[in-house]
Amino acid sequence: HNLLELKTTGNSIITDSRYRAIFIEQELIRSRTSNLTQYNQVSNVANNFNYAVRPPANVAVANLNFSPGSFYKIINVNSHKAIEVKNYSRANGAEICQWDFHGGDNQLWKLTDAGDGYYYISSALTGKNLDVSGFSQANGGRIVQWDNTSGKNQQWGITTTPSDGSYTLTNRNSGKVVDINGASRDNAGVVQQWQNVNGSNQKFMIEIVR
Repeated sequence: HNLLELKTTGNSIITDSRYRAIFIEQELIRSRTSNLTQYNQVSNVANNFNYAVRPPANVAVANLNFSPGSFYKIINVNSHKAIEVKNYSRANGAEICQWDFHGGDNQLWKLTDAGDGYYYISSALTGKNLDVSGFSQANGGRIVQWDNTSGKNQQWGITTTPSDGSYTLTNRNSGKVVDINGASRDNAGVVQQWQNVNGSNQKFMIEIVR
């Protein structure tokens, strides 16, 4: 069944006998939609019944309580290392890697609402955004820093895993996630994008520093 067939007119709902408000949440979770627009549309329909719909865990929802004036460390679950701008570079195209956390500005990140449930992730050192180089949609696409262009390759869906509190960062342009190449646990391990395989090298803890 296509949940988007649900339509509203004023305070009434037009649907057929296959749909009932009580099934909206269950069907949404069953289909495990990752489409924020679809979630919002279904949720709006449910509101006509005074029935709250909770998003599935893999839906990027804008209200994640990140403070826009604060800086965060982003720690990989597999390596326990922080993602950073390599060698404190201030250049566009500078590589993003992982390193033991030391609290330097090259390891601190600001999360800013980009709309539609996505975020810009910008370096405290340079103000530049995490960016998938060249709008790549390929596995292994390089993640770098770049001046804010408002491009979809700089916008990230941040989704939660309730079981451990970790986050997955999904690029809006490619649909691929931030990934530590080869599940490396070494300093200078390369940060790239890869299709989501639910690996611990693709999950991160995001913790406020200041």
